[in-house]
Amino acid sequence: MPDCLRTILRCWPLRLAALLCLTLVISVGHAEEAANATIAETTANATVKAKKAAKFGILAVRPKAEGMARWQPLFDYLNISHPGLALSFEILTYPELEAAIRHQRVDFVLTQPAHYLLLAQRENLQSPIATLVEQENGKPLSGFGGVIVTRPELKIR
Repeated sequence: MPDCLRTILRCWPLRLAALLCLTLVISVGHAEEAANATIAETTANATVKAKKAAKFGILAVRPKAEGMARWQPLFDYLNISHPGLALSFEILTYPELEAAIRHQRVDFVLTQPAHYLLLAQRENLQSPIATLVEQENGKPLSGFGGVIVTRPELKIR
């Protein structure tokens, strides 16, 4: 297995969790600014807004049950450690995630880069808040690529 693939498979859960936390910190900052701007609202309205959960739509890269088991501890921890910030998530397939975005049922999206580009075009998404830059031998990777494999007898180059 190539070193870069081994590194990605070994490190991505930690890095993705860190990326999620960074996204939340940025979002909390924006939420605080918005709250300060609307200080004239009644206490009842502020309480209702504070209770609304920020919902994450997470692409199912594995079976949904496995995704739930992987992400639930992080969301439990964040909800316990930040009681004023309600967070929820849903593991979704490609079509389900696209429908959730289209119908505005999610506030944040965690997906892979090529899917984000497609969604940005189709659904007019904003620029990403954060992105994960993988590293190989301590150096950031500057590209995203793939491999096409064919049978030798097809003579495709």
